[in-house]
Amino acid sequence: MHRASGRIFKITYGEPTRPTPGDLAKLGARELAALHTHANEWFVRQARLELAARARAGGGVAEAIAPLRELFARHADVAVKLRALWSLYAMGATDTAFLRAQLRQVCKELLGVRALNSIAVRGLAQFDDPAIGQKIARSYRTFLPAEREGIVATLVARPAFARALLAEMTAGRIPRTALTPFHARQLRGYGDATLTRELAAIWGEAREPAADKRALIARLKTQLTPEALAQADKSKGRVVYGNLCASCHTLYGQGGRIGPDLTGSGRDNLDYVLENIADPSAVVGADYRLNVLTLRDGRTLSGFVFGKTAQTLTLNTTTEAVTVEHAEITGKQELSQSLMPEGLIESIPSDDAANLIAYLMHPAQVPLPADAR
Repeated sequence: MHRASGRIFKITYGEPTRPTPGDLAKLGARELAALHTHANEWFVRQARLELAARARAGGGVAEAIAPLRELFARHADVAVKLRALWSLYAMGATDTAFLRAQLRQVCKELLGVRALNSIAVRGLAQFDDPAIGQKIARSYRTFLPAEREGIVATLVARPAFARALLAEMTAGRIPRTALTPFHARQLRGYGDATLTRELAAIWGEAREPAADKRALIARLKTQLTPEALAQADKSKGRVVYGNLCASCHTLYGQGGRIGPDLTGSGRDNLDYVLENIADPSAVVGADYRLNVLTLRDGRTLSGFVFGKTAQTLTLNTTTEAVTVEHAEITGKQELSQSLMPEGLIESIPSDDAANLIAYLMHPAQVPLPADAR
């Protein structure tokens, strides 16, 4: 600043950089696209606004599309990529096919990022591509245990994905217990003979409830309305569960292990709960098929195979685990029938039934009644 006149002078060395034009409306579309790499964010923003205004006016932006897509595809700076994508969107130059291609690529890359892989699966679930199903299924063990139920739900949502799931289960990389009866019914509902056959071989049988069971389920649904379940006593339902179910099933880490663990089995679905109680043999996992053993001493044992070695077989019955030597077994029959007896829901008063179902469908453990503690 000049001390006497107050004028401000700028001293430069060599050829000074020419300032970027202030009136961006005079620039062509290609020049506006080039401004997306400018160090000053103001010029980037004004270039985007100008391109968007021209696009709304009916044209004059075609020459900017290719350079912007090139920036998005190849520029090393992520900020520049996002600038280009934002302007393409503002210009209406991002059709569905283009955006889906970007979503697919980004989600495939994020599938390998521990903190973001479950979010990536949501994006990949939109693509009916067997290769994506294989990639998700093969990544199963990289997800947190709490996320795996959602991953299985994604894989059973498409027949092509389900085949990848069953392949991983066959290879032992996904446990068969990850597939619930709810999932099995969903897979069977596709009407794909090959898929149903693979499901039966790997996981177990699934059939539609018989007519009398369907009638029972329909009757129960008319009684167990949302209002009735809301008024039910879940604590009393826990007592009913303890009397009828806890000797065989685990819930919240407590109970027997003869039947499947119910903790994360889709219990929030009333149809699922009623179908499994009213017709327990409709869906039977391979690990819970009823085995009938005939022994040399004349005994007959029924249960499911809990363990097997070269010399012995361990059978879980409703009361105990029994280990017998293979040499003592004269006959073995595997049935697609559940150990769980039919008629449980009909054997208890309607209030107890409502309390039990409300307890089973509740997402968290509830305290026992004061008189049952």
